[in-house]
Amino acid sequence: MVLSAAESDHLTIEKHHLEQAIAVVGSLEADMPRVFSRIGQDDNSRKASKVRDLVITHKRIELDQLWRYCIDTMGLSEFKTAVAGMVMAKDASQHTDANGKTWIVLKGEEPPVATAQKLTATEILLQTETG
Repeated sequence: MVLSAAESDHLTIEKHHLEQAIAVVGSLEADMPRVFSRIGQDDNSRKASKVRDLVITHKRIELDQLWRYCIDTMGLSEFKTAVAGMVMAKDASQHTDANGKTWIVLKGEEPPVATAQKLTATEILLQTETG
């Protein structure tokens, strides 16, 4: 009805209006599981989900870059807690390469280049408290 009313003053819904409506609704359906999965989540869960979604999308991402994606929606402590949670759940691992860059690597993916150090969730959380 809205598409028909936007197009003309006629009070008739035509086949092309229905086809347009189906296309619009169909394009929204792809995001619906993600939208509904966020219902009922508290603020910390939403922040952790954002970190998780970014790591899943990138497969392996430099920690600094991941932080830049998240800085406008959470504090550093919340960010480090979310990263540590992924490591503790074994959904990802945190590695430091030979150049000193820290990477978050999705489970099943290889870390970039040879890594000099692999951090545990406890070490990540201790960094939160000290740094």
